Amino acid sequence: IDDKRIGFFIADAIGHGVPAALLTMIISRSLPMRGGCSEGRLISPSDALARLNDDLCDVSDGTPRFATAVYGILDFETGFVQIANAGHPAPLVIGRDQTTEIHAGGPLLGVFHDAQFEEQTVELRPGDTLLLYSDGFEMAFPDTKKPDGSKGDPNQYLAHLTPIGRWMEQDGQSLAQVFEKLEQKLDQADGSMHQADDLTALAISRQPVTASKAA
Repeated sequence: IDDKRIGFFIADAIGHGVPAALLTMIISRSLPMRGGCSEGRLISPSDALARLNDDLCDVSDGTPRFATAVYGILDFETGFVQIANAGHPAPLVIGRDQTTEIHAGGPLLGVFHDAQFEEQTVELRPGDTLLLYSDGFEMAFPDTKKPDGSKGDPNQYLAHLTPIGRWMEQDGQSLAQVFEKLEQKLDQADGSMHQADDLTALAISRQPVTASKAA
């Protein structure tokens, strides 16, 4: 966005196939970040989702077009994150000792005009990882399902996601390598070629700064 801030966005259209994929692409390209022009006022995540929601309602043409989304702005100098949620699974802040859900709630995009989206500000401390993911992970692993195929423990799937946030503790592996391990788990899962839903995960880590030794 500028010299000290980056924006991140994840969206999941309701439904499957080409129409849902096209809707997600439209949403991503329509996300407003600044008002007026490229040099205008920075739009907060809650306001950005509100504008995006109204635009989506305007172009529905009587056909329901719903989606979930999370939009956030990270100040990478301070580590503070502004984040708003539109019906999406709660993002996680994963630290060395605990995992915290960011409960910035809001309705689905495209349901009704003038919807309000709660915004929260959290601090991403050195060593913390912010993890965003789609709801497909809830049914992606065999140990999260009952024998009849229905959902089991609603939080069991998180055991497969939280190691991503603690990647710095895993024998010098990079964040990319930890994601590769997650991909391998998904490939080994029953029915991995025919998942019930698409799977998306995004991780942002703030690495600790180590003092360099004097020459």
